[in-house]
Amino acid sequence: SVYHRIVTAITNINCSHNGHEYVDLGLPSGTMWAKCNVGAATPEDRGDVYAYGEIYPNTNYSTSTYTGEQGDFLPAEADVASVFWGGGWHIPTIAEMDELRFYCIWEWNGQGYIVTGPNGCSIFIPVNNGWFYIRSSSVNYVLRGASDELEVLVSPSAYATYAIRPVFRPENNN
Repeated sequence: SVYHRIVTAITNINCSHNGHEYVDLGLPSGTMWAKCNVGAATPEDRGDVYAYGEIYPNTNYSTSTYTGEQGDFLPAEADVASVFWGGGWHIPTIAEMDELRFYCIWEWNGQGYIVTGPNGCSIFIPVNNGWFYIRSSSVNYVLRGASDELEVLVSPSAYATYAIRPVFRPENNN
């Protein structure tokens, strides 16, 4: 109901973990999604972009400058969210991205997606040049979307740079 959405949205204002704001979308796993991408001042800002396993922003798409991890799954020291946000924040797994895709309502508004969870609370995912890409913690996988498309797909290379939208699970951070 509208009343439920308003009450839930009010209770999610200014929730923060380890100094970073998040939204409880009411997902079955209990995963909390950050309000903003890493390096973004607002939800509408794309923020910084990172190659796989690199912890500093990189806009140079080159194999010669790539210094990231080569494994299938990022260790904490190669996860920019874990390194700079701490407190259990991490780059989302494919399973966490799939949960966001399948349990939430995705509404296109021209500048990006309003992603509303089962409890009525929302996050915003901005687009850049009509698309958004969010890096996964699994090598070469990204969540990609546009006005008519939403999928987890294989990226062409580990050194391609994408935005990071951190997540954490409260039960892992006691």
